[in-house]
This record gives sequence, structure tokens and C-alpha cells, in this order.
Amino acid sequence: MSGFPSARIGDNHTCPLVNPGPVPHVGGPILPPCCPTVLTCFMPAARVTDLALCVGPPDTIIKGAATVLIGGLPAARVTDTTIHGGVIVGPGCVTVLIGDPAVIFPFEINGPPDFRLQVQAALATLYSTPTGRQMINGIAASGHTVTIVPTSDANGYCQGGNDADTRTPGVGTNSTISWNPNHNTTGPGDNPGSTVILGHEMVHAYHNATGTNANGPYDSYPGQTGASARGEERSTVGAGGTTINDPSGNPQAVPDYSATSPTENSLRDDLGIPRRATYYPSNWPGGAPW
Repeated sequence: MSGFPSARIGDNHTCPLVNPGPVPHVGGPILPPCCPTVLTCFMPAARVTDLALCVGPPDTIIKGAATVLIGGLPAARVTDTTIHGGVIVGPGCVTVLIGDPAVIFPFEINGPPDFRLQVQAALATLYSTPTGRQMINGIAASGHTVTIVPTSDANGYCQGGNDADTRTPGVGTNSTISWNPNHNTTGPGDNPGSTVILGHEMVHAYHNATGTNANGPYDSYPGQTGASARGEERSTVGAGGTTINDPSGNPQAVPDYSATSPTENSLRDDLGIPRRATYYPSNWPGGAPW
């Protein structure tokens, strides 16, 4: 066989988890909508991030064909895996065979159906870029996962696990991203769209997964009481080098992240969107401190 049968709505998967105690998760069929405009053997084709029925929470397909994209997402095949550790068993479309290489999308999407569709569309855009593929492949290689949940806040958030692990290369942690698909701006005059905002949070998740979260230097900015560790935001944005004052008023050099990847700015470059000069909005009191 030169490939594996294409997976579709209704194809079955197994699930090995127990939830909790002796009651096993019971794998079931791949759920709608999948990709309604691409049919294999007359059924909508399944992709990574599509759901499968499971006794317990629904299971998410995380493995697919890296170079065969359906609706912008890697096509799922019989033998591909799910976030619960399950496997698609088919039968699949035996006349449509899809081979390797494979890719892992280490994401679990929690939320209503319309939110899932918006996340899938954003992930398809991210996967179309070099920066997005670098993040997705890097998180997958770390063995960690990212859960994406909705928020109504006019902001995005990424929460890692143990702080020390997020800063220990080769250790790292899982992350949870809170994302509002209707929030499109980082401040006055900068409206990169909600996909870039998800990309920004995914850079944080990449840092958490690989143990490269940049803690510090600490600085005091105009109007602030105390100090904040903004190093992680600088490295995530891809800001240039500068000098800031530490809490004691002493000058402190800030690394130049403008040529590194993945960053929000490398993603903006991929998408042809103007770069973000600073983490702070343009109307920050006293002007952006870096």
C-alpha cells in the first residue's frame, strides 16, 4: 500500500483512556462537519483538529498528512492518532490513499461549534506560514500540548504550567490559550486581525513547551508602581534591542529579538502585515517605554 485510506465523517476510532477508574473511554465515529466541500467516497473528508465521538470528552484528531491539505488543514487517514492516544480505524475511503510524511497538531480545542470552526480556520492560516509551521512542529516535538479555549476579553492569554519548567530548555510545559476570535487589535492604529493575536499567544506556548520562556529583565515603565518582567513579551513580539531602567533606575540592556523566529513579527512578515514596534499600545501614558 502506498498510503492510507482517507478518513471521513463516520469513520471509527479507538480510545485507550480510562476516565477515571476502570471505566474506559469508548471510541466512536468522526463527527461533523469535517470539510463539507471536499468529499472522499461521497463523505466529507476529516482533517487534524476535527472531532471524534468518545464516551468522556470528545477526542481530537492530531495527526495527518503534512503535505495534503484539505481546507488548509492536514488530511486525516486511517491509522492517524488522536489527542487521547486513540487511532482512526476506518474503514476510510480505500480508493483515496494518502501517504507520508505526517505532521502532529498538538491542539485540543474546547468551546462551542462556531468557536471550533474559527480556531480551525486560524490554524489553517498559521500552518500556511513558515512561522506557524515552526511553532506547530516545535510544540509537537516537545511532547507537550496546547488547549485553546474561548474568552470574551479584548485580549488573548497563554498560561503555562510550572514557571520553572517553562524556563528550563528541554523540559517545558503544556499551555492553555484563551482566544477571542472577534478581537482584532493590539491598540490604536494596529489591527493585525485575530489570527495574528492567536499567533502571538502560540509563540508563548512554543516558549513554554520548549522551556525557553524569557523571564526578565524587570523594568518600571511610566505610571507603574513597582516593576514587571517584560522579557517574555519582548521576545514574543520580536522587539528590537534597547536600554531600559531597572527598578533601581539603573540602565539595563534589552536583547534584540527583531531577527529571531518564531515571533509575532516573523508571522507578520509571513503574512505581509506591518511589524509591531513595541508591546505597548501607541497611546501608552508617556509613550511606549521600549
